[in-house]
Amino acid sequence: MIAVTTIAGTKVFKQGLYNITDLSLSPNAIYSIQNVSVDNSVYMLIFDTNQILQQSIRLKPQSSKYNLLPLEYGASL
Repeated sequence: MIAVTTIAGTKVFKQGLYNITDLSLSPNAIYSIQNVSVDNSVYMLIFDTNQILQQSIRLKPQSSKYNLLPLEYGASL
């Protein structure tokens, strides 16, 4: 599970493919992520609107927070 920290609070997401507009995330904002799972590592892949990989992160269980690169409009996580 991934926790994404926003100005308004924290959102927790499970396995899946998400679009930033579906998650109500703002383009060009800085977000922090953290793996809140106690057992499982997670891979976070961020793609641009052309499905080109922009960022790849592996987080160990109960990781510390990590800042993402700014997300562009239409990005997928």
